[in-house]
Amino acid sequence: MSTTSTPAPGLVGGHVALDLVNTVSWRLDENRRRDDLPDYAALIGWCQQAGLLDPGTARRLLAAAPGHPRLTQQTVRDVRTLREHSHSLLASLTGDAEPPRVVVTPPGLRALLLDALVQSELTGPPMRWQLTADKHPDIPRLLALQVLDLLQSPQLPLLRRCHGPGCGWLFLDRTRSHTRLWCSTSLCGNRERARRHYTRHRDQPTHPDPAQGEAEREGP
Repeated sequence: MSTTSTPAPGLVGGHVALDLVNTVSWRLDENRRRDDLPDYAALIGWCQQAGLLDPGTARRLLAAAPGHPRLTQQTVRDVRTLREHSHSLLASLTGDAEPPRVVVTPPGLRALLLDALVQSELTGPPMRWQLTADKHPDIPRLLALQVLDLLQSPQLPLLRRCHGPGCGWLFLDRTRSHTRLWCSTSLCGNRERARRHYTRHRDQPTHPDPAQGEAEREGP
């Protein structure tokens, strides 16, 4: 999987937990698959874009990162572990798949969720688990709480997978008719329209030149 530094992907999932699992672009295409969280700086930038970190906290964490290289590397590994376990579980719950009768949380995901809860406070109303991220290991905890929030959400039955070939991004289909097909109409939707346009025009028969046909009928 490529880890070339690129801008953070669009937030199209409808929930931070889905935007997290969507930080693997072209997940279903091995030739184009790309990790959009290649390093700690990209991770912090993405968290800020997703609204999980304010600019001041992001700057403080990045400023402290050079003094803790192993800790920041472990933070990225923990976030990737959370992301992949979450994707495996959530992908099995999409409307495209036969829903399992019993959902078993992967042990790795359960450990990350429990660690996040131990470090969090239950505040409200409404009562929710809250965590202030003021150190590097708080980042995967903060994201784990988002995954837990989604898993407990009444909107979970709206979970869908993009129909774009090779895409694999997940989203909540909040359209009135619940017929959304694409992660984004400007991304996979446009690509599909372009593909159909190309196929339609490619398959149209070419019209012969009438003058040439007349000459052929007349012969030499």
